[in-house]
Amino acid sequence: MQQKVFARFLVVVGVVIIALYYVFPSARLIHYKVTVDAPIQTQAKADECIPLIREIRERRAKLQDPTLSPEQKEQLQQEIEETSRTITALLQDIGLNFALIDQATTAVSAIDQATTVVLADDQASTTTEISDEQIERAVREIIAKAYREDLLRLENRSLPLGAMPIRFGLDLEGGTDITLALDEEATVRDRLSDLLREMQRRIRRERIGATLEMDLPGRALRVSLSRPEDARVANIILEDYEQVFEPWDAAAFEQGRRVVLRLPAREIRRYRDEAIEAALMVIRRRVDVQGLVQPTVIKQGENRIRVQMPGVADPQAVIDNVIKPAQLEFRIAHNTHSPEGRDKELLALFEPEQYQGVCRYIEERKELPVPLPLKSGAEVPVGYVLRPGEWSDRSGADRGELPVTRYKPYLLRDNIEITGERLRNAWAYHNPQNLASPWEINLRFNRRGGLEFRDITRQHVGDQLAIVLDDFVYSAPVIQEVIPSGEAQITGSFTRDEAVNLSLVLKAGALPASFESMEEHVVEATLGTDSIRKGLNSLLVGAAAVIVFMIIYYGTSGAIAVVALIINVLCVAAILCLSRATLTLSGIGGILLTLGMAVDANVLIYERIREEKATSRGLKAAIIKGFSRAFTVIFDSNLTTLITALVLLQFGTGSVQGFALTMTFGIFATLFTGLFVTHVLTDLWVQRYNRLGIGRLRIFRDPKIPFVRLRVVGYTISGLLLVAGLGTMIARGGPQLGVEFTGGVMADVTFEKLTSEDVIKGALFSHFPTSIVQRVRGSENRFLIRVKTLGDDVRETRRLMRADLDQLRQQVGTVTVGGSDDVSDTVGGEYVRKAILAIVIASVCILIFLWFRFELIFGAGAVVALFHDVLITFGLLAIFNQEISLNVIAALLIVVGYSVNDTIVIFDRIRETIRTTYGKPYPEMLNLSINQSLNRTTVTSLSTLFTMLIMLTLGGPGLRGFAMVLTIGIIIGTYSSSFVATPVLYEYHEFRRRRQAQAPS
Repeated sequence: MQQKVFARFLVVVGVVIIALYYVFPSARLIHYKVTVDAPIQTQAKADECIPLIREIRERRAKLQDPTLSPEQKEQLQQEIEETSRTITALLQDIGLNFALIDQATTAVSAIDQATTVVLADDQASTTTEISDEQIERAVREIIAKAYREDLLRLENRSLPLGAMPIRFGLDLEGGTDITLALDEEATVRDRLSDLLREMQRRIRRERIGATLEMDLPGRALRVSLSRPEDARVANIILEDYEQVFEPWDAAAFEQGRRVVLRLPAREIRRYRDEAIEAALMVIRRRVDVQGLVQPTVIKQGENRIRVQMPGVADPQAVIDNVIKPAQLEFRIAHNTHSPEGRDKELLALFEPEQYQGVCRYIEERKELPVPLPLKSGAEVPVGYVLRPGEWSDRSGADRGELPVTRYKPYLLRDNIEITGERLRNAWAYHNPQNLASPWEINLRFNRRGGLEFRDITRQHVGDQLAIVLDDFVYSAPVIQEVIPSGEAQITGSFTRDEAVNLSLVLKAGALPASFESMEEHVVEATLGTDSIRKGLNSLLVGAAAVIVFMIIYYGTSGAIAVVALIINVLCVAAILCLSRATLTLSGIGGILLTLGMAVDANVLIYERIREEKATSRGLKAAIIKGFSRAFTVIFDSNLTTLITALVLLQFGTGSVQGFALTMTFGIFATLFTGLFVTHVLTDLWVQRYNRLGIGRLRIFRDPKIPFVRLRVVGYTISGLLLVAGLGTMIARGGPQLGVEFTGGVMADVTFEKLTSEDVIKGALFSHFPTSIVQRVRGSENRFLIRVKTLGDDVRETRRLMRADLDQLRQQVGTVTVGGSDDVSDTVGGEYVRKAILAIVIASVCILIFLWFRFELIFGAGAVVALFHDVLITFGLLAIFNQEISLNVIAALLIVVGYSVNDTIVIFDRIRETIRTTYGKPYPEMLNLSINQSLNRTTVTSLSTLFTMLIMLTLGGPGLRGFAMVLTIGIIIGTYSSSFVATPVLYEYHEFRRRRQAQAPS
């Protein structure tokens, strides 16, 4: 027995060591991000350094005085060096490794260097007198850069095998903010090109001799007929485009004149709006396949899109991987080719030296030079276009040499055979046989695309099929035979990351229009640094309160439970590191629910052990029996919650999936720590000391509350709350949705003095309780503020926002609003529909599972309690005038999980009582079961409620809605298990009893 316990203990120790091995690097990174407030530190350090830098500059100016003696110059030089050391110490005393400063001779030389850069950027002379403002900007830049480099050093340091630092969502960490503007000229060109190709196909099909030209400045197509007798058929074709173009002269063809088809302004606006909406969907899909990162993708103004990607400090990386056009085309190359990749007709367009120059230019820039240096008198053949590209030179294979990637222009047919719109899937693949470029991208077309691809390969056997991505030819293989499978490969000089990212982008689809990056920033977390710090502090205080409560209430067993909880958190964190998941506030919500269930598992075990000891069993027998009897209820409650999590993971989106993912990880960790770790530690303690303290405190001693008789009171309370809440909601025109669901106004605001996100949110709270405030990193006094539009009055919304911000003038000085725009919703109606669908499907799954494990009526009772809790929580939020934000949705999902877990625990006790108790009326057995579970229910609820009340009090305005929903949900969920779910069983039992009494004997 002792050997078995020790072996199990070694397993626990091994799990803890492995978890620490993976978690420790991320823990250091999290500690840095939470404890180091870079904007505040930058401002503070700059304030201390600037006067010292002025002293150095003054002393350096004195050194130029020719009247100074050598002793005086030496004294000044010593003073300069001493002040330089003071500056270096100031910059390094917060424990960071400032690589930028370490590389410089002194802190001052680095600052001088930065100042020179600043002046160069301003196109000023380095000899110009440097102002205090320029010095301050240089100091702030160098310190901010040091923080960024130190953070990068922590992120890129060696990590355990397979692990990554825990990534945080936009709400917890911030990231890259990019404003994209629609290229309207390119959009019009694309629209005209689509219409041109479509009309060309129809004209060729009818064998009409016609010439179509694009007039981009005039935003029109020009159509000329070579044969007047084709006029009637041509006019019939053009009639299909009456809604697209402005009216034209239908008699022009018959009179031998060309027809001008001009796009009207309304058509351009419609196409622009469609392009923006389609681009929003494509970018959101691309971000979704990158991971569960809960980004912000919104429409801003009429022709812009704002994208915020969490955890990415490099805007160019976002543009490259997420916002690239990804226009995939398959074109037939000019059919005269040789094994060396040379095309005779292509070479005829250039002088030899010019051709080599073009190839070098493509290698460096991945694009063709403009203007193209064609040979005098040479023109690209009609029906063909030039595109830059690469090819694999295998001429040295006979000598054992590896293939070499070379670059050249390709002469391709103007007609696009098939596009990426027909793709069904794309994935990166490592081909070990391709030694030069082993990473490839496999493509699979949908059914229609597969048929088209088969026809293309059948018609062009022996031709080169160029695979063109964003106007760059990655490969142009020769079609050897018909390809009926609808699959293709893109080979090129890809790295692993490039291949993976490109496959994800292709899978999400191409952008429907061209966009230009207008602004690029790095922004702080949407919750705000203050809210995050206050939230974490409140969680720590709450956790300490729970630890103290558990130890006081359960004694030694409580201490064992605390150790099991710590191991639970370590396991979840290690899984997050290994899975490379992104942690958002919703994910933290899943972890909070997990911890609540972990506390509940330990409480269930200890309450069972108390009951067994009360029946005069020995300690070891009571422990064995207590764990055995608690196993079923812990397993059932966690499995029911797991079913809910898996459904949410499958059918939800964004934050719903983030919540479900961490909850899934947490459930497995809870089962391991609750049923294994706690058992091992308890056995080890009893084996060592032959005793186990399980506490003497009882909240209730032998309670006999008549819950069934009080059900009418419960019905009344629930009915009043539902009517009041839903009535308030209806009177206000529905739920009060926040800016993430409705859209609103975004303003770029700069304050004269340093302030915090919480101060700004506090000033806006009276009119905009769910405002989103983000600091622009590197500009500590600049913020992006997003608020909900009040009614439909954008002008009044801007006026009230400005008035609220003006209240801060005494505290922050001048408030400058750089500009404001209308913005769309962040998540849209699809998010809401999928969230509701996921909850409905989860409810059906719960019903089926409980039907299988208990009876159908038990499943019905759990589902009724679930919807009761959600509806009443929604109603109370309406009464308290709390807007629904993504944080509130995260909290509501926790309420769903908590409600299910609490109800299953009560039902399990009812099932056990019915099986083991004979001769008692059904209402008495229900009362007995609830009263026996009352201590467990109260302890679990109080331990979770402590944390939420502390967060509600100390968490700040950013987390107020989250904490309020959880506080309400815990109270309502605890209440509904006894006063809603259980009465459903009683009412059904009474219905069956009355039917049996009325039935003829």
